[in-house]
Formats: sequence, structure tokens, C-alpha cells
Amino acid sequence: MKKPAKSNTAVKAHDPERAKKIRRITIIVLLLILCGGIGTGLYLLHRSLFVTNPRLLLQRVEVHCISGGYWEEHQTELCRELGLKPGKSFHDIRPDILRQQLLVYRNIADAEVEILQPDAIRLNITERVPAAVLDANWVVDDNGYILRREETTANHLTLPIVKESKHPPYVWVYQKHLPRRELLPALKLCNAIRNYPQLKLAILVVKSDRKLEARLSYMEQVPCRVTFPDDRQEKEYRFLVDRFFDAITEARRSGDMRNNFDLSFDGRIIVK
Repeated sequence: MKKPAKSNTAVKAHDPERAKKIRRITIIVLLLILCGGIGTGLYLLHRSLFVTNPRLLLQRVEVHCISGGYWEEHQTELCRELGLKPGKSFHDIRPDILRQQLLVYRNIADAEVEILQPDAIRLNITERVPAAVLDANWVVDDNGYILRREETTANHLTLPIVKESKHPPYVWVYQKHLPRRELLPALKLCNAIRNYPQLKLAILVVKSDRKLEARLSYMEQVPCRVTFPDDRQEKEYRFLVDRFFDAITEARRSGDMRNNFDLSFDGRIIVK
């Protein structure tokens, strides 16, 4: 009698190659499960040690303005815009990125971020200090940066007004984020006049003929109209202001009450 032929199913069940393949797949699946478990464990450990650790959560933000003080009065607004809120993990706080975010604000000249252990952060901010008023909405600092008046401490300061005989719009300049070159000589002159407490600068006009016309009061007297040259270094303006101070002091002592002084001719003084 003939032996019954083995079925294909029996042959496949005892195929050594197929068994090896199944073992390999099983090992790979187990390794993947093991790696996934290790990764999940490390993630949970990292989260418990750093992210949700109550000792590493932000509780307090200090804002210290080295110069100025606008942001000390608007700390809540600043912290909200920077995303610094109580309960935030220090793991998610990057001082270098925070500093770059602060420097985006046009009224901030420089900034430093300090991590105060265990639960606080300090923002050391150097604000741009207004040096003169342009109009009701705009001010300018010593470097010619034009700022919104409501974003500075200008309302708490007594500042000279800088105008000009021509009228390009200040808003266009502000949107371009460029300092105005025409304003820099005027600001240098403002700094030179500050050295004389007997002189009070009310208005400074940037004229189209490259001259600066100042309304200067001497010892609280009637303001004088004083003309200065444009585009000079600050030390030259200090020299010219010194010449004007000597001239008006001598004039008032001698009873000369003329109020028109022109110093735009290389230091020579013309009194009218």
C-alpha cells in the first residue's frame, strides 16, 4: 500500500526558514516595546524632575529698570507678552531668547536676564531716555531713536521741544525704525545746553538752511533767539554755548537787552 502524501500545511508548519523569520519579528517587536517603555520612563522621569518639579517652577518675576522706569510700571503687561507666568517651568525659560524678545521693544536699549534660584527671574532693562519732544505723540532719545511718547517716561520730565521748518511725517520715520540724521545735531546741542543750569531751552527748530534756532531763557528772563550751525560735534556745541553764555552774561550786566544772537558764523557772535 502507498503511504499517504504529507499535506502542504504540515510542510509549512515545520519550515525552518519561516520559524526563523517569526523569531526575528518577535524579537524586533519585543525590542520596540522595550525601547518604547524605556523612552516613556525617561520622559516621565524628566518631567517629574524638571518640568513639574515644584522646586523648579517660576513663582516671581522682578523687573528692574536701570534707566527710565516705564516697564517698572507695566510689569504685568510685559510678563504677559513674554509668557512669564507663575507655574511655568524653568526648563522652558531660555535667557538668551528672552533677551532677544526684550530687545524687540523699541524703548529698550539693552537687557539682561538673570535666573534667581530657586523660583525667581529678574529682567534688568536699560530703557531709552527721552531727550526731546517732537510733538504730542513722539519723543526722541540722545541717539536719534524716535519713540512713542506713551511708551516712555516723557510725561514725568521737562524736555525741550524740537521742531523743524520742513514737515516730513514722523510716523513714516517711526515705521521705518530709522534714526533721523537731521535730529542728531539738535540732540547734541541739547546735551551741551544741559551743562548750564542758568539756561533753559524751550524750543529748538531744525531749519532748512542747515541751522539750528534755539529759544533760550537766561536766568528766567525773556527767551532769546539763538542761532547755531548745524552738523557739529558735541564738543563744538559746548564751545558755542559757552561763548553764548559769556556774551549774554556780559550783555545783561551792561544793560544790553537785545535777544537775537547768531553764532552760525564760525564762532563769531552777531547780536541784534
